[in-house]
Amino acid sequence: MRTRLGAKVSGNFRKAVEREIQKFRGDHYLWHKHVTGIELNPHQIAWMNEMDRNGDSHMLIGSRRIRKSFTVAAYFLEEAACLRYSEVNVHSPALEQSKRNLRYMTDMVLSSDILLAYIDERLGEGLGKEHIEFQNRSLITAKGQASSVDGLGATHQWLEEFDDMDWETFLTRVYPTGSQIKDQHDYGNHVGCCRIITGTIKGIGNIYSIEHPATIGESGKLIKFNVLPKLNAWHGVEMGIIPENDIYLFQSMSTPHQFARTYLVLYVESSAFYPDRWVRNCADNEYVPVEVNLDPKTSYQAVGDVCIGIDCAGAGSGSDASQWSVTLTEKIGNQVYWLHSQEWSANERPDVVMEQIMRLCAFFRPIGGYGDAFDTAFMYDLNKSLFEQSLTRIDVRKFENRSGPNGWDKWFIKPIRFIGPTKHLMHERMQKYVYATTFKYPAEVNDDPRYNSLSKLLKQLGNIKAERSSAGYNKYTMLNSILGDDLVDSCIASVWAQEEIKTLVFPAGGHVPQMEFSDRHKFKRIGADFLHDSRNHAPQSDQSIYTFLDQDG
Repeated sequence: MRTRLGAKVSGNFRKAVEREIQKFRGDHYLWHKHVTGIELNPHQIAWMNEMDRNGDSHMLIGSRRIRKSFTVAAYFLEEAACLRYSEVNVHSPALEQSKRNLRYMTDMVLSSDILLAYIDERLGEGLGKEHIEFQNRSLITAKGQASSVDGLGATHQWLEEFDDMDWETFLTRVYPTGSQIKDQHDYGNHVGCCRIITGTIKGIGNIYSIEHPATIGESGKLIKFNVLPKLNAWHGVEMGIIPENDIYLFQSMSTPHQFARTYLVLYVESSAFYPDRWVRNCADNEYVPVEVNLDPKTSYQAVGDVCIGIDCAGAGSGSDASQWSVTLTEKIGNQVYWLHSQEWSANERPDVVMEQIMRLCAFFRPIGGYGDAFDTAFMYDLNKSLFEQSLTRIDVRKFENRSGPNGWDKWFIKPIRFIGPTKHLMHERMQKYVYATTFKYPAEVNDDPRYNSLSKLLKQLGNIKAERSSAGYNKYTMLNSILGDDLVDSCIASVWAQEEIKTLVFPAGGHVPQMEFSDRHKFKRIGADFLHDSRNHAPQSDQSIYTFLDQDG
């Protein structure tokens, strides 16, 4: 009969369980085969043996799909179950990623009658749970980079997606939590805290710094990590872990730089218009994707202005044909947050795409946006439908279907040409936000479907190459045409709208943000639409800005 989680068990039963857990301690293959029912691969066992023999600090990097994370999860689960008072902290830039790594361990526990009988209080059975606690007082906890890491008790630290981790946070907050010897803990093969770094190479970043250490502080001491044997994707093919066809698929769906870093384990920097290092700096580790609910009774509670960007399908042919794509962003202060992206095949019926975009507009309630002028008929029909559904007050039928005043400039979602100097300016503005790290997106969580469209957008940003034209502006091409740039086009259109749609007012003394107005009680009767007011406000020189605004209306 299977033991119920958290059940109080007799002392004799507990001792019997502990005997089973300790029976094959020291032999990773037999321990997991006996306790978790898992047969580890030879390279996983080799890595684990290296962790036992060669110090307390290790770095395990390699190709995607080479089973790095599972190896560390299996190693630390074994340590926690066998060594009393273990405190295993799983650190990632984003807490959601740490929870996902913890899930490797919980899945092993749930498949093991022995470990299920050894659970004391807490088992993280999903992404919303963050702990595993054994009867030997060992605790495994998922922590984000910015999670509370107070205290000095960690006996094991798993540092996942290390290239995306903030270096200063690692040095000053994460690393020190394992710097105190815990008297009641049996350190086994280790002298102090066992730290393991995992991840894929993202350029010349944190992982490179660990493999090529520089002196830290005035003492001139090095932070030294034992670099475990690196295995690339072709090693995975030889071991039967990765299908060879998948390697060619990965290669076709990435840029040469992305493939070299992610699957060949090479330190290669991107020469793209949006360098990977700068794009990574824009990740917000406390931000998770918006849960989009297309139920008409619900809507997104915006803090700032939401804008939409649309790229229409049809340009190109065959596999290079442009797909439908849409991106929504929200500007809060001087930062633009990615909210949602979605794409449809080039062959999707326009009416299906229009219906989905309208439902997204009903949920996010954008103040406006830009769409691809390649298909102005689609844009006209979309604007008309949005008016008919009361999602905008702008009736597109009152204006002409042409560029300029009394035409596209008056539409709710305005057509824009993704060519020539216009596209140059849109990319320049997007690059400005990236370099200033004021374009924000949720830190990625591997293999989480909520991040699929975002992951593709980030790959496409690394796919953009700029070449100066004879006319004096950049022409933008793709390093890999198969990877595409449709999501990028919809994204830059949405970001462009954030500065072009809203009418800025510059009263005496300079621009006062809208939220600042709304927070002042004396301005309540002016209303939230003040910044969008078309009247020409001209205060007298002897009036203060506040007197002028208070008397307006």
